[in-house]
Amino acid sequence: MVPETLLVLTLFGIGYYAFHLYSLKNKQDQLHQHKLSEFLNSKEDVYNILLAGMYQRFKKEEGKLVDTPYDFERFVAKTLEVLYKGKCTVTPSSNDGGVDILHYTNDGIELIQVKCYDPNAKLNFEPVAIIHSQMIKQQAQKAAIISTCSYSDFAIRYADEVNVRLIDGKAFLELWIQSISKLEDELLLCSPVTPDYA
Repeated sequence: MVPETLLVLTLFGIGYYAFHLYSLKNKQDQLHQHKLSEFLNSKEDVYNILLAGMYQRFKKEEGKLVDTPYDFERFVAKTLEVLYKGKCTVTPSSNDGGVDILHYTNDGIELIQVKCYDPNAKLNFEPVAIIHSQMIKQQAQKAAIISTCSYSDFAIRYADEVNVRLIDGKAFLELWIQSISKLEDELLLCSPVTPDYA
């Protein structure tokens, strides 16, 4: 009789311990999910602030001579050169036929259109149609639109059909951050090493 009671108590103890471990693991998982959610929300907030600042800096304004949308095109071109190498040429600010940047790489030329619009706006399909017509006219294999805003559903579907890459504001911020990181890595490789004994 005593061994059966001992067995029941042992099984009860093991069950309670297993339940306690499961509850503890569940609480830890919930805490991790909460922290991840907070991190993602704060990252989203930072991106929204950066994007709003980028738009405010480069937006079109009457009489503005510096930090114009044309300067934004040069900013995008520098980012692409750092990140993807190759050579970027910014086309003249008027009569460019909808092509703002010519990106020359080993794979050929990519035609790029740049739009500095309010981050809350959604770009429609017309810029996609314009850059696609330039792809055909110039016999280019690749084209992209880089914008500070997002795109309408129709623009996304249309771009997908005609093989035009769409890069919205948040995706461009990611590229810009990657380019900064790449430059920092290159600078570290080029910087002289200070000996430990110095």
